[in-house]
Amino acid sequence: NGRSRRFDWSDSHLTVVNGDSIQSYAIDSWELERELHVPRARLVATGCGMTALGLRGQVQVFEDHSGEPSRTLNPGASSLTDLRFSPRCDYLAASATQLTVWKTGDWRALPPLAKGGGTIRSIAWSPDGEYLALGQHDGVRLFSTSVWEEEQSFKADKVVTSVGWSADNTKIAAAAKSLLIWDVVASKLAHHVRHSRLHDCDDACEPMSAVFVSFSPTSELVVTHNEDFTSPIRLWERDSDGDGVADSEDSMPSISDVFLVVLAIWVGLLALFGWLVHRYVRARREELQGS
Repeated sequence: NGRSRRFDWSDSHLTVVNGDSIQSYAIDSWELERELHVPRARLVATGCGMTALGLRGQVQVFEDHSGEPSRTLNPGASSLTDLRFSPRCDYLAASATQLTVWKTGDWRALPPLAKGGGTIRSIAWSPDGEYLALGQHDGVRLFSTSVWEEEQSFKADKVVTSVGWSADNTKIAAAAKSLLIWDVVASKLAHHVRHSRLHDCDDACEPMSAVFVSFSPTSELVVTHNEDFTSPIRLWERDSDGDGVADSEDSMPSISDVFLVVLAIWVGLLALFGWLVHRYVRARREELQGS
């Protein structure tokens, strides 16, 4: 059935699907500026004065200035998994068992892409708009938007539930059973992170099935969180030796670590006290025997 991506950011607004309402908040004041009543909305994408909503079997596009639907699109699938405008807003992409892309100039649909590869769980445009990444059951596929053909693919250990690009267009992060980061320029896996903090379930469940991944604006950190933010937001940074990625919280000792250190110090002090008592008793005994 896919996941519902119920919020999206633009340069000036945060748009949220809240029940049957679509609410748009101004980032500078966090005041509610617009609200639309749209039942059954599951996905939202914003950009360039437009808001696109993924409903069951269709996509509705609203003009932000009027708040009225301007167009209804047919993605050819009843259950959408992701919906994204390109950075320049010249395309709108919707994913399901295939990828449907519309040109926003005339809303003409391109021929269906990525057919036969299983359900597409997540899509992400590169910041320069030159590529579109698709997260699927066995990895990530990379399409060139100039010719709309697959250029690269990267294998993953499980279903990829979310993909994100670095700001410099050189790396892709993916959430699967583990956190994977590929170097697109070198066409190789740059980092592979297996960590207990990635998910709170055992191997019997689907790890990271509700986890979203993205890079920070500087590309120095990778952010992971679940859809409704009920689990902690994790920040992952490069190790000090540069060989891998570590949870930024790892630099902080846990309560159990502190307890073990305190216990070790206490045992050491107790042993030192016992040794001093033993030396004192022995010295007193020798003194009494000498007298």
